[in-house]
Amino acid sequence: MGLMLAKRACNLYDGIFNVGGNENTRRIFPRLADRTVPDAAVNLVLPLRLGSTFPLLPPGILKRALSRQRLLQQIPVHWARDRSRIGVSIEPGLSPRVISVLGDGASRDWQPFYDREYVNWQLVRCPAVKCWSCWISSDSPLRSGALIWTSRSFSGYWRLVFCGAMTDLERIEALTGAIVSFVHDQKGIALFTMASHLETGLMDLLARQGFLRRRAKLPFYVMRGRNRELPVDEFTSLNFLDSDLAYRFESDFLSKGQ
Repeated sequence: MGLMLAKRACNLYDGIFNVGGNENTRRIFPRLADRTVPDAAVNLVLPLRLGSTFPLLPPGILKRALSRQRLLQQIPVHWARDRSRIGVSIEPGLSPRVISVLGDGASRDWQPFYDREYVNWQLVRCPAVKCWSCWISSDSPLRSGALIWTSRSFSGYWRLVFCGAMTDLERIEALTGAIVSFVHDQKGIALFTMASHLETGLMDLLARQGFLRRRAKLPFYVMRGRNRELPVDEFTSLNFLDSDLAYRFESDFLSKGQ
């Protein structure tokens, strides 16, 4: 059934692009893909509180007992108070300012383009999550922005994507510091983001901010559809909006390497 659906989707669109996927996806897509990049996407995590380490424990009574200790989960393991939010705006929902830079680099690089309808469907209309928009307050016009979101039922794990001028690392650094401070104040346990393995400058910056690269990397699949001339180059930038991981907030995310 999954193979039939994937073939049908290819017939309806110019092409299909996918990052990651579950076990079924990883069995089906390599059979259909015109190109597979096995280690295209890198997952990064910033542990903020002790609760981020509990999923790493082996299954058993100790893990179950600790997972129920909310006060213990909230012990900070990353100092975020010295990170300034001055000059960075963080507002709930999908701001028109951040929308203005979504897909901003698409005309210059081979990378995804996101329109308002798509992101609104993913992060605003979805009843399972709540999101915030982040940008440099003084920028006019805006060059770089970010979106963060978390589950409505449990706001321990957070997701982060950057948009706009991804090579403007000075602005990305300012955004990151403000976002880490904000998520920490919201009692966040861990902050996750994703990057292409080609984005070495971004990953080095995030490493200096305390983000850890997770061992498991994610494959990138390209399947030509109606457009048989569609380029099969890998995207120069990748994030959670390109994958099926945007809503996987379950606590075993850390241990499965997804």
